[in-house]
Amino acid sequence: MPRAGLRNAFNLLALALCLPVLFWAWTLKRRTILIVGSLLAAGLIVSCVAGGEGWRYVLSSGVFRNRDLNVDPGAAAARKKQVKILFYEDAADATVSVENGIPQPILSASRSG
Repeated sequence: MPRAGLRNAFNLLALALCLPVLFWAWTLKRRTILIVGSLLAAGLIVSCVAGGEGWRYVLSSGVFRNRDLNVDPGAAAARKKQVKILFYEDAADATVSVENGIPQPILSASRSG
């Protein structure tokens, strides 16, 4: 899990929960549950393999810690245009990122956790 990163670790844990359900559905011959579970497992695998880098901008911005009730839907897109992530690493206890401003070359390091 540590090598998978935070997002893929959640996907792999969800996939690990799908496997017993698929086995249960196979033994009881529950075709609908088997199909839905297989589609969900396939979607999780595709998400792990083909997932983009955009989620790093969200996690490194600390938006999940925002206590404001009003959410600006364009803030994430604006941040993606203004910041380039040079280094990003997830761990169980912290997220570390090194970012560079695109209009003005300002290098910043951040840690959460």
